[in-house]
Amino acid sequence: MSAPLRLSMQFCKGGYDITNQVYAEMDADEARAWDGDFCVVALTRDDEDPTTWRIDRSDGFLPDDAHEERFTRPAAAVAYLAERVPFAYEFAD
Repeated sequence: MSAPLRLSMQFCKGGYDITNQVYAEMDADEARAWDGDFCVVALTRDDEDPTTWRIDRSDGFLPDDAHEERFTRPAAAVAYLAERVPFAYEFAD
């Protein structure tokens, strides 16, 4: 088995990286999980319910129903993909 992906999260608001800000996840309108230069998944706030996130795109494979799902946190979207796509992951420190 290959080594797990070491994902790092990036949070953006209005096109600007706010990852290092205290309330980055709360304030962000977009989040991305990265493995180096590979975007495992990019998420955006849901227009109808801004307390939830939806999968926007990925540099890799996405299941057909991925765009229909809604998540309370970006990490939940990564866990959702990990259950459906054959990759192992862990978050970088």
